[in-house]
Amino acid sequence: MCPPNRHAALLLAFLVLAGCVARFSPATVRDEIARQNGDEPRIAFELQLGRIATSLIQSALLDRGADADLELAGVDRLELAVYEASGARGPALDATEISARGWETTLRFLDSTRSGVVLTRSCGGRIGDLVLVGSGPRTVVYARLRGELSAELPAALGETLRADGPLAVKDALAASTAG
Repeated sequence: MCPPNRHAALLLAFLVLAGCVARFSPATVRDEIARQNGDEPRIAFELQLGRIATSLIQSALLDRGADADLELAGVDRLELAVYEASGARGPALDATEISARGWETTLRFLDSTRSGVVLTRSCGGRIGDLVLVGSGPRTVVYARLRGELSAELPAALGETLRADGPLAVKDALAASTAG
């Protein structure tokens, strides 16, 4: 979180720029799948965890020690959604077409079978918000993490997405949230 003395300035900046920042949620990704494919996706699952649940998860991760596959320290909120859909050819969703206004792009790629984006927003030099959307031929994964995030997290998630696909990201996040 940003220091308290910056809250008023950030609120003013937010009000001025509210229309200039792309918004993300499970509904945003569902709508984008429907827009690109013409059909609503099947929802495999949608999960939204707030501050209390993520605190419990962090406690469980601390108990696991260095064996944790993905470091989620500092995460206050986690949204994770998986959709089943299929595109005419290639990935079920071209994630590179998703608006990234107001976000810093860490990764953006499209090939014949997969696509993905990893986006971040910073506050006071620290990553405070991360969005990942990845697609394979039949599966789309959306993840959003908020809090005081590790500087290595965007690259780690992006590498997993590019090398192993969206289901590997889902599995890594799910393994990290399992006590």
